[in-house]
Amino acid sequence: MIWLVTKCAKLLRETMTKNNFSTQRREDAKIFFISFLCIFASLHLFLKEMNKINYNHRTFKSVSNSATGEVSGETVFHYHQKDALVWAEYEGGAIVFGQIVGKVLDDNSLEFCYQHLNEFGELMTGKCTSVPEVLADGKIRLHEKWEWTCKDFSKGISTLEEI
Repeated sequence: MIWLVTKCAKLLRETMTKNNFSTQRREDAKIFFISFLCIFASLHLFLKEMNKINYNHRTFKSVSNSATGEVSGETVFHYHQKDALVWAEYEGGAIVFGQIVGKVLDDNSLEFCYQHLNEFGELMTGKCTSVPEVLADGKIRLHEKWEWTCKDFSKGISTLEEI
């Protein structure tokens, strides 16, 4: 699409510099080009919105995690979303109960903080970024990079898949 806009701008510039081009035709060409840019911008915004992922009412399960993580294949996440705000509750395995609160970025990735109570009665906290991958069946896989903000402050990676 960028190529098309560049090509049109070049064509307009060439047309406008021709000596035999009347003032009225130059004005018509300007109006046409401005209209074209407006349509292009609207189409671009429309396509961008169509590619937005809505995390509301999606359920995920862990399929892999680093050794220092507490989330396991028994942990289930229930996501919610309102505009750019995203939150979730999670439990299962070593997690008695947990919560996530964060935001959805323009590229559909997530940036959030989490807290949970584990089976040992410890309150654990951390932060995470998740990059979505849309699978062939339309479900989402989240590739996560996380970091504890308590205890040993270790970092890890995990993968969640929509169920």
